[in-house]
Amino acid sequence: MLRFTHVPTLLAGLLACLGLGWTTGESPMAVSTAVRADTDTACASEACQLEASGFRSHWISRTGSGNLFLVVHNDCAHHNPGCVARFVERTASGTATRLDLQGDFRVVRSGKSVPDVETRRDVSESETEVTRYTWLGGAYVLSETRQLYRVNGELCGTALECYQKAQAAHAGQETGKALRILETVHRLSYI
Repeated sequence: MLRFTHVPTLLAGLLACLGLGWTTGESPMAVSTAVRADTDTACASEACQLEASGFRSHWISRTGSGNLFLVVHNDCAHHNPGCVARFVERTASGTATRLDLQGDFRVVRSGKSVPDVETRRDVSESETEVTRYTWLGGAYVLSETRQLYRVNGELCGTALECYQKAQAAHAGQETGKALRILETVHRLSYI
């Protein structure tokens, strides 16, 4: 004879899953549809044509008044400089774009309830501009912009960090490396 002792456990598990789905807010697909409705374009380049269902979204975190999603066009690759990413907040009153980014970025989780966002933009062959946005008062605000330097394809950091690496290379008898850093970052020529 079959015993149905596990039925209450299965029923409770099913109800818990349904309750969790009910309380977590809108699904990413719903956010994508809402964003598509109030946005002319999701990508800035011709390679990223707007399609009827061409968005994907990723839940980022809860905000004080809703949920934050990252919305990108399906044709936009991770390191495509021509594509736009949008951080969209979904609240009870609707959706609102909180940050538009073009190019390379990363979400920086640093223990805050809403993570920071950091963008990178190559200024020249040897310089990269890093801009950081922080969630403040219900929106992303610019919190920091700094220059990082590359020498021979290797990131050496800020001007001070690069100078310290040049000093360490000189102390380690790597004179060529030290000179390349000083010439590239500090524009000092020792020829």
